[in-house]
Amino acid sequence: MKPDFGEIIKFAGVGLAATAVHASSATALHISTGLSPSLVNIIGFLCAFIVSCAGHLWVTFKGIDQPVKAAVRFFILALSGFIASTLVMRLALSIPQLAIWQAQTFAILIIPPISYLGSKFWAFRRSAQPRLARDPAQSA
Repeated sequence: MKPDFGEIIKFAGVGLAATAVHASSATALHISTGLSPSLVNIIGFLCAFIVSCAGHLWVTFKGIDQPVKAAVRFFILALSGFIASTLVMRLALSIPQLAIWQAQTFAILIIPPISYLGSKFWAFRRSAQPRLARDPAQSA
């Protein structure tokens, strides 16, 4: 199977847009309300999820036959990625020699490729074959 570079570029574009929404909404919410960084990060993640899911449904993987099922699967995948990214950051920052930018780079190099593969082959997977209406004459 050859890589679909157009799809990868669309996935990256949607991901960058969602990341911008995550960062800007979390930062603005923290500055305007004084809520804790952990809480605004979760709210930013939820805002970004909406952008990401819509973008992948309408741009990256358009034409999905079960969009609600895909959205639920993608939420599970995105939440798993969010948790994994947080854990990777905490683990990397526990190494005294690493700066935060190095920990972030490490997380960025690991999580998005896994997210792309999970999105393509699970969350937004297309049905193998279209379901055909059953002909009552054949069942007799």
